Amino acid sequence: MFENVSGGAVRLILLSVVVVMAIGIGITAYFTKRTKTSQDWAIGGRKVPMIVLVFTMFATQVGGGVLVGHVGIGYQFGLAPIAYGICGVVGLLLMMLIAGWLRDNNFVTIPDIFRKLYGENTFLSIVSSIMAWWSPSAGSPPSAFLLINFSPRSPASTAQS
Repeated sequence: MFENVSGGAVRLILLSVVVVMAIGIGITAYFTKRTKTSQDWAIGGRKVPMIVLVFTMFATQVGGGVLVGHVGIGYQFGLAPIAYGICGVVGLLLMMLIAGWLRDNNFVTIPDIFRKLYGENTFLSIVSSIMAWWSPSAGSPPSAFLLINFSPRSPASTAQS
């Protein structure tokens, strides 16, 4: 498999990997020393600049896997990937509407919100924790779009072409 790769190229690749890993470990060590509480770790001590939050939300919404995946899904099923973009924008707009309330109440997790609204309810805390963990994976676009054919062509005509 790697017969055509020279020893120098392998060493350069390994050196690059070591350098990138060392930089990552250094950055992690630097910021770990500055982290005092779990809230500092989870939400940056509420000191993260707005531009960083905006680009973090954008990167979460539109990552490389989504861009590459949606090209294939669009080719196979037509306009189906548009639903993901529309739902993502609607979700971000809804979050904008309640962001002030979330910040005023110092919420960190989804179960914190349920605790504030409904009091200390163990069952509700467990259910909300499972929902927070399950929702992003269960609602992923590939799994949803593979179940529904948004293409104007029938599956039989797609298979024959």
